[in-house]
Amino acid sequence: MSPNEYSATILDNLVKSLDILYVGVDYSASIKEHSLGADFTLQNIELGYGLSAIQSNNPNNLLNILVLGKGYSKSTLGGYDLIPTSGNETGLNLNNILTTSTIYENCYIIGSMFLSLDGSNNPVISVGLSKPVNDPTSSDPIVIYKDISFEEVEKIVNNSSEIVSSSGYAVSLELFKFILDVDYYNGNYTSARVSLYMIDERKTRGVLTFAEETLAFSFMNALNQNYELTQRIYDRTKSNIKTIIDSWVSLSSWDPSFVEYWTTPGHTLPTNLKNFLQNELGIIV
Repeated sequence: MSPNEYSATILDNLVKSLDILYVGVDYSASIKEHSLGADFTLQNIELGYGLSAIQSNNPNNLLNILVLGKGYSKSTLGGYDLIPTSGNETGLNLNNILTTSTIYENCYIIGSMFLSLDGSNNPVISVGLSKPVNDPTSSDPIVIYKDISFEEVEKIVNNSSEIVSSSGYAVSLELFKFILDVDYYNGNYTSARVSLYMIDERKTRGVLTFAEETLAFSFMNALNQNYELTQRIYDRTKSNIKTIIDSWVSLSSWDPSFVEYWTTPGHTLPTNLKNFLQNELGIIV
């Protein structure tokens, strides 16, 4: 008799937890790179500094639900750029985020804001609303009605692997996750009753180092040690999870074999666990 299928769900949650832990490793790496003003990883697009959500005094941005301050991007494809290239602020109103032909009431809408490269490799700010991971090209975003609490929506945004947001560009870097708390929106952003809540996902990397030499000398060693410790914790945790999953796959009680069992109609291996098996153990299901 094969092991209970719920064991796959438990192991899938372990893999999800590993993904969350890796986010902490990457934050630590970005702080180290920022402090040294040098890259240790090569990425298509990075945030050098800035693009903070700000309260604007610019009358042109008074009706915008979100305003970002000046920022600096670095790309292996387009070089170094200030964002915006002219002026000091980037403003977005609700019509830049939501479909103006749709009426939304008493609901939450979630999504992400990205730093992206357009077709000419120029940096742009883009927005993508969240869709189901199994239907990422859907024309309709995920709408969560207010029969659950805002705190539960936050947990979905931060932890769910069943949703995905796309910038619409080939090269993108997530800057913020956001939740729109909608009382009413009918395509007219000037009369909408909507609040915006931001979850900061920015990681600044090797463009500008600490400005003051003594400060840099004091902090850099500690930041490097913190990164190495975080990386060791992640590597050790990943190794333990890999051992557990490998032992589960190798159980003699699979009937038929592990791969045959999970390729039989009616048996679906959870997505995160399936990807982990392929990437770490070379098992394709």
